Amino acid sequence: AWWGPLRPEKSAGVMSDPGAAPSAAEAASSGGSAAAAAAVPSDVVFITTKVKFLSGRYILKVTRDDLILLPEQRRTSEALFYNVADCYAAVLPRPGMVEVYLVPLTNERKRTKNAKLIFLLDSESEATALHTVLAPLFANLPPGSVVPQRKLLVIINPFSGTKKGAQMFQRRVLPIFKLAGLETEVIQTTHAGHAKEIAQSANLAAYSGLAVVSGDGLLHELVNGIMTRPDWATAIRTPIGIIPGGSGNGMAEALGVPDYYSAALCLVKGCVQPMDLLAVQQEGKPLAFAHLEVIWGLVADIDLESDSYRWAGSSRFDFAGLARALNLRKQRTKIRFLESADAPLHKVVPNDSGDAPKLHYVGETEGSHKWKMVEDRLVQVIGCNVPYQSDSCCLAPFSHIADGNIDLVFFDGRMTSVKAAGLLLNVAKPDKVIASPHVQYTKVRAFIIEPHEGRNIIDVDGERTVSACTKVEILPGIGRVFCAVNAPMPVFPVHAMAERVNKPPLASVSEV
Repeated sequence: AWWGPLRPEKSAGVMSDPGAAPSAAEAASSGGSAAAAAAVPSDVVFITTKVKFLSGRYILKVTRDDLILLPEQRRTSEALFYNVADCYAAVLPRPGMVEVYLVPLTNERKRTKNAKLIFLLDSESEATALHTVLAPLFANLPPGSVVPQRKLLVIINPFSGTKKGAQMFQRRVLPIFKLAGLETEVIQTTHAGHAKEIAQSANLAAYSGLAVVSGDGLLHELVNGIMTRPDWATAIRTPIGIIPGGSGNGMAEALGVPDYYSAALCLVKGCVQPMDLLAVQQEGKPLAFAHLEVIWGLVADIDLESDSYRWAGSSRFDFAGLARALNLRKQRTKIRFLESADAPLHKVVPNDSGDAPKLHYVGETEGSHKWKMVEDRLVQVIGCNVPYQSDSCCLAPFSHIADGNIDLVFFDGRMTSVKAAGLLLNVAKPDKVIASPHVQYTKVRAFIIEPHEGRNIIDVDGERTVSACTKVEILPGIGRVFCAVNAPMPVFPVHAMAERVNKPPLASVSEV
């Protein structure tokens, strides 16, 4: 159903090493002909031809990674380089001409505008030969391949964030899809839960992938709709993309698609990344699933109390954060957690009834594991699946979307309002957050929150849940997401974690 190379996996369904490039064998076995393109050495030249470009004549060489323009008269101009990863379409507008469309990166690592290169060749046959190489290469396929018919189901929340998602999709994203030959079916949501209803009833086999134009809330609906289908085990492997149109956009930032153009390019390229999910269990409620985070305390309060400021975009978190830091809540809470070092990683399998994944760490098997416990007055507990909680907040810099771990971060009760405000002002600088003596950080397979007192909001991907005992465990590599050509990586290398974080146990940690 997808056309780009799948990132390498272990048998458990997670990245074999998020910091390592895939071997040729891994790439070839996981992505078919598409992965073969990634396995080609970067210095192999697919085609060399003479072109007229701008006001000069050049020799164009096409490699896996670059379009290289070498001037015929070396003294008159310099060589030019264009990154294949920035290009999304090659068009033959008339005989002897090839147009290349791209969205280049700025110095701020954003994509803010479309660009077009026009190459004039000496003959129609040379132009056709160049187009035959470029068109599949820009779709992340080997040169000479036939680009398959691709169709996306796009779900737009027109009310998300600053309410410009539908307009920006039409203006910036759809023209790219049309030039790249990517067919779309577009549905705009009309009410809360609409995306979940679509996911439950859609014929997913008719699409190469799904995409949402919204923030993380619509993606949460979509994932939970898929996971309630009778065929959830195969349906959740349909690749899902996100085009950032919300006020938070944490998942988009984690996948390397922080803007509309980057997201469009990602979907055209079709690169697919395994995705862990968090299973969230509360007594008396159906099993829920999170792609981003589960939060209790400070950031949950900020996220949910800032809803009235949605018109301000991501600045809404600043307003609510300042108000909450000045009135800091410290509540007695019990947290139990199963550190990754103490628990093997299990492959996701259906439960006995087949209607949901089997939980290996919480529930019936809880007593067979080596849990640790913190029972104290705390400011915050957050279990993260990705580094970013919004495009300007990074509280889990060692996290990776497919590492088989939950990054568990606590803020302890010794924190003052001044310290909390200082951390909130620096949430975009994770080195300062994790260096705080009031922040503890560890990687776990599962954790259990048992709030004791006060107003206890539990936030699952930005959605409010009931205040109750909440059990969370990792579902490694269960899903698939479209990502940037360069696979998303932890913000900080995992091997540096031991030196850079304050790891539990705290004074109040005990083994249970």
